[in-house]
Amino acid sequence: MRAQWLCAAALLFPCFAFARVFDFKDAALAPYMRGTGGLSSLAQDPFGNSSGTSTTIAGTTQYNYGGELGMLLGLSPVFHIRLGAEVLQENPVVADGLNAAGNSRFSLNSSVFVFNPNVAFEYVYSIKGNVRFFAEFGVGYANVTVVNDYKMTPTGTSELGVSDFKETMAKNVISGTAGMGMEMMFTDNVTFLVDVGYRYLPVSSLTYKAPVSNIVKPSGVQSGDTVLNADGSKRSFNLGGLYGGVGFRFYLNF
Repeated sequence: MRAQWLCAAALLFPCFAFARVFDFKDAALAPYMRGTGGLSSLAQDPFGNSSGTSTTIAGTTQYNYGGELGMLLGLSPVFHIRLGAEVLQENPVVADGLNAAGNSRFSLNSSVFVFNPNVAFEYVYSIKGNVRFFAEFGVGYANVTVVNDYKMTPTGTSELGVSDFKETMAKNVISGTAGMGMEMMFTDNVTFLVDVGYRYLPVSSLTYKAPVSNIVKPSGVQSGDTVLNADGSKRSFNLGGLYGGVGFRFYLNF
């Protein structure tokens, strides 16, 4: 009896094993996770023109990093749509602001955070075994939040007319991405991917989220007011630039 069961198992096992062979043609639905890092054009734009005349700040933002969770839907073997929720963090600037004599006016912690729900489209232009290559184009509706936290010194308070303050600013803007990527078999129903591209994310203006008395206007600004630089121009910057990403997809339909 035992020999009969062993023979039956030996005959059936290959069937079960080959039933789980991964095939991109059958891969139509996949939750995914992805991490990104990129170059930043932000520099000192969130604070450099609003921190007092003749103030020197050494710090600058040169890169960003982020992550994304979402779902991929295969509309055909070569055309896919992705729905994702992405977060981006610009490299924070933590530095002192110095006057012309080299004395500290304040210490500054400046950060820019982006929440970017997005939709992206993929076109697979080449498949080599368990590796496929794709082009991608995406658009999103990004919420950009800027926080500048100033801790004033007695020198800074005397020269600039304000005590400690935190200004919080925000703006909703359209974002875009274009790039290319490679996806390959990782294990079982999981694939690994890498992609590179360019992110389009200009911010032409901001508004205050809460009242604050800051260096630009010591008498105070109100929630909803447009954020200005010292010369009266709108505070603006560009979060676009080159990026690279790595991620995993977990296919459900085979």
